[in-house]
Amino acid sequence: MDKKHLFSVTKKDCKWEFFRSGGAGGQHRDKTSNAVRVRHIDSGAVGICSDHRERDINIKVAFRRMAETKAFQSWARIKAQEISGELDRHVDEMMQDKNLLIEVFKDGKWRKEDA
Repeated sequence: MDKKHLFSVTKKDCKWEFFRSGGAGGQHRDKTSNAVRVRHIDSGAVGICSDHRERDINIKVAFRRMAETKAFQSWARIKAQEISGELDRHVDEMMQDKNLLIEVFKDGKWRKEDA
């Protein structure tokens, strides 16, 4: 059975800040803004990374750290419950008798079943 995504979180769902890490690390580290702070807007979860010289790597690590926080995990569970509840309501609505066409194989043909 293939897994389906209920929702996704992208860079657009977050606020990004880039800053100088400061501290030890050589001349290059103090002159570039490669450190990253990411804040998920809906959950308030924060991830920070200044471990690497490359901004792209810091972005990935900060995003992962943000996704691993308790605040984000709680928000994701609540969001998944909300979506699954909406799906259940939609399925219930679509399964009403007025939306179903029931046919039976009778006399060599498929015929609409009389209610």
